[in-house]
Amino acid sequence: MTASNVYPDTGATANYTVTLQVTDNGGTPANPDPAMTDSDSLNVEVGAFQVPPVPVTNGPWAAIPGVPVTFDGSASFDPNPGDTIVSYDWDLDGDGVFNEVPDDGTPVAPGVVTKTFPAPTSGVATLRVTDNHGASAASDAEFIAVGLAYVTDYENCWVTRTGRFTYHYGMIITVENIGDADIQNLEMTLTDVPDNRTIIDDTSLLGTLAPAAQAATACDPGAKTADISTVLNRRVPFGGTWEWKAEFDSDGTHYVIPNLPPLAP
Repeated sequence: MTASNVYPDTGATANYTVTLQVTDNGGTPANPDPAMTDSDSLNVEVGAFQVPPVPVTNGPWAAIPGVPVTFDGSASFDPNPGDTIVSYDWDLDGDGVFNEVPDDGTPVAPGVVTKTFPAPTSGVATLRVTDNHGASAASDAEFIAVGLAYVTDYENCWVTRTGRFTYHYGMIITVENIGDADIQNLEMTLTDVPDNRTIIDDTSLLGTLAPAAQAATACDPGAKTADISTVLNRRVPFGGTWEWKAEFDSDGTHYVIPNLPPLAP
């Protein structure tokens, strides 16, 4: 004879005494002896399947000045059956302190805050979630980029083989002003590339861009020159991503926006 039971996850190790009692068929017309019983007990130790909740955000984020950015952590979850997330905490200025007002945004729903950046900037945002047992976990710091100039397209202009597995690519990079004001003296610098590439030429001067205007980096396929060029190693697995720095003037202020995402939002 077997029996089963499901014990709750209390968030900590719990002990239960389990007793089996058996009775024979005494006390019946066929067996007039009194019915006899006996029992045996043992201890069942139930360990906790208590793991922290999992923070999930809608980052990384990119926006333009003056437009509210929504930081949404409502997709976060707790893998423990029956456990719930009881608090969502945001750090939007990278100082390690959560839920500062107004630095860490304005709450609009559980797990969701908004923040408006008045000027181009960059930084990190972190979400921390806590469950009903007090277990907590924080997301990796995700990037916030609020600027005016973003890359919209990558195109190979020329290629030269430099080794058995390596190729030097001259590139044309298209940049767009996604803001609503002119930007002057725009300089785009390639700061990071995928793991299978090495930066050779990294900077392009693009001048003035009106709102919604685009400009392309210089590249000459005949002379095999380019503002932006990289070496591709076909033996190295692909990984990582492109990152840029934008430096420009707008409305009399000079801005430097590091670590822009690889493409416009």
